[in-house]
Amino acid sequence: MDFMINMLDLRKCTLVQNKVLENIIREKEKRRKDLSVLSFKQKIHILVLLQKMARGVTKQGKDMERIVWLI
Repeated sequence: MDFMINMLDLRKCTLVQNKVLENIIREKEKRRKDLSVLSFKQKIHILVLLQKMARGVTKQGKDMERIVWLI
C-alpha cells in the first residue's frame, strides 16, 4: 500500500513539473514572437545592451576584452 501512495505522489509531482515546463516553453515562444516584430534597429540596440552586460562577466583564468559595438 505504501508503494501505491508513493507512486501517486510521484505522479502528481511529475504532472506539476510538466505544467511548469509547458508554461516555460509557452512563455519562451511568446517572447520570441514579441522579439520577432521589433525593427532591426531595436534588435541591434538590444544586442549592444547585452554586449555591455557581458563586458562585466569574466571567465576564471581568462583575460579577455569584450567588444561593445559603437552605434
